[in-house]
Amino acid sequence: MFKRLLSVLLLAAMILTALFPLTACGTNGENSGETGTVSATSSAETEVSDDRLHAKDSLPDDLDYHEQVIRLLTRSGDDDTRMEFIAEKGSTDVVEAAVYERNKLVEDRLNITFEYIEVSDTRHSGSAINDLLTTTVSSGTDEYDIISNHMSQTTTSLLAGYLRNLNTVSYLDWSQPWWNRSYSEEVTVDDKQYLAVGELTLSYISGTYAMFFNKYLWNNYRNGEDLYAVVKNGEWTLDKLTSYVTDFWQDTDGKDGLTEDDMVGLFHCTSALCDGFAGAAGVRFTEFNEETDSYTFVLNEQRTFDFVDEMKLLLFESNSTFIGPDNFQIGLEKLSNDTALFTPNILGGSLYLRSMENDYGIIPMPKLDTEQDAYTTFVHNGFSVVGIPTTVKEPDTMGAVIEALCAESYRRVTHAYYDTALKYKYNRDPQAVEMLDIITGNIRFDFAYCYNQSLNTVAAVFRTVLESKSTISKAASTIRGKQRNTEKSIAQLVKKIEKLTV
Repeated sequence: MFKRLLSVLLLAAMILTALFPLTACGTNGENSGETGTVSATSSAETEVSDDRLHAKDSLPDDLDYHEQVIRLLTRSGDDDTRMEFIAEKGSTDVVEAAVYERNKLVEDRLNITFEYIEVSDTRHSGSAINDLLTTTVSSGTDEYDIISNHMSQTTTSLLAGYLRNLNTVSYLDWSQPWWNRSYSEEVTVDDKQYLAVGELTLSYISGTYAMFFNKYLWNNYRNGEDLYAVVKNGEWTLDKLTSYVTDFWQDTDGKDGLTEDDMVGLFHCTSALCDGFAGAAGVRFTEFNEETDSYTFVLNEQRTFDFVDEMKLLLFESNSTFIGPDNFQIGLEKLSNDTALFTPNILGGSLYLRSMENDYGIIPMPKLDTEQDAYTTFVHNGFSVVGIPTTVKEPDTMGAVIEALCAESYRRVTHAYYDTALKYKYNRDPQAVEMLDIITGNIRFDFAYCYNQSLNTVAAVFRTVLESKSTISKAASTIRGKQRNTEKSIAQLVKKIEKLTV
């Protein structure tokens, strides 16, 4: 029952993918194709690939909503969230210009006007929007048409019945390449999907985990060895990273032992970056069981413990890994100051490296081993998803608006951010272009990762397990101890979704 609709959608996806192959940023699990370029009629003044620019959506040509005002409730507390919808006319920033153009094109196409209702939530928070949604639904008022909020935290509003089942809304076409099909498949329960993930929210791309490295240090240390070739040959693994990191440490501050100010092979911090390592290693928290027609907790399997063993070697036995405080920016600062060879981060972290004197490179997070078929990645769980409140009187209209926004983002905004800003403006290494295609080409999701907030945060277990020598030594008991409660929570969550009537 859960997957029946998804099977139909995936078949349609295969057909449409054949008609409209992905290029450049293949954010939906497809391989990137060759790209041609044309000069786009755009204030962003970027070159957009033919396949993206001319990708056809399935919206009717004659939609007209007669100057209706569409109220979009969105986060804007930091650059990552603000740039998703808020844009000024005439901006010289290529990404903001593309966002403005997208918004205007959708307004003109559907004969609507956007009203942006901003809250101060950042990538790491979503409580303000959840509170506003609770208030409007509880009071029965119709104040917001579309909400954009924190992926994991918004599931509490979903389970409370404040959002509409998007599979009952017209015009939303999950088979299109601008939607992430992995997310749709993982979150769908009883043919119900309440939140959508696609290219209309840039934090979905900027939040993708990747490994950054200092090219100056790399070339001196490894005599110009081609790290990109290692990746392309399928040999970029946790074991390979550990071999590069081991013995790299140099005592540069004169203090005893490895310190934050020394030159280190890997600068890592616990918290969300641990999710990035686990996702890249192909670790699963849950899997759908066709026989039971439900989700099964699978974290207590050998692959998980193989991953933990490799991380123990990397983090605590390589003698050149420094685990710093929970601050993503510190590792990038050390990379920029030529005192760290590697540091994991999200793609949006490249913003902090624009003034770096020496060059840096970006590669995927490492696989568990060479037997793993492909490089995969998670996205930081604070990226934005979109939904429609149950109080909305014309949900099909919102379906058309969301579909148009996502399609136009695919045609113009993703290119502006990914190809122009990320590939060429923020990153001065042209060889990294192919790496970025690999990184974003296989973004995957997991049922427990998506519903983490409602499953006792089980998908954040590695933030604790990988924190210290003491916690990693107890990994097996920690993980096994979560199985019973997680299985119970999954069953309860599924029942809640099945009982939702909107």
